[in-house]
Amino acid sequence: MSLSSPPLRDGFTERDPDALFFVPLGGSGEIGMNLNVYGYRGQWLIVDCGVTFGEEEHQPGVDVIMADPSFIVERRDKLLGIVATHAHEDHIGAIPYLWPQLQCPVWATPFTAAVLRAKLIESGLAGQVRVTTVPMSDHADAFDPRAECGGDPHPGRHGVAHRRLEARSRAADRLADR
Repeated sequence: MSLSSPPLRDGFTERDPDALFFVPLGGSGEIGMNLNVYGYRGQWLIVDCGVTFGEEEHQPGVDVIMADPSFIVERRDKLLGIVATHAHEDHIGAIPYLWPQLQCPVWATPFTAAVLRAKLIESGLAGQVRVTTVPMSDHADAFDPRAECGGDPHPGRHGVAHRRLEARSRAADRLADR
């Protein structure tokens, strides 16, 4: 197995069908607007789809900033879904904005699913987005790299206890929100 970032063109997964691809579209190396895409055997999985907030000093008039999803929108027919690791805005805040372009299922823990469903009601998407709740200490076998519930992604940092989803596959030991 090789771990690499793919060039941004179609057909690259055929060169090494057993490779695990990581495409950080947003949020990697910074706080906010997480949008990470994993590719394996021609299928894609988004882990988190969040926003960051504009600062009046640096981005006057900009309230919300999110990653450019064009890479995964071009591959939407191979997109399995979104794993929402937890209910922070930088992990789920862009789902109501980007879902119309992605139109895929979402998997989340009970608390994250409840927060996301409220956001979807506000945005008028409640009846359109399929949100699957993955019970704590369980997993969703809806895709090859399955989603499993794990421990607190930010231990000791928050007053409200929450959990994360982690994607596991045969190609990698752990792909987790840390």
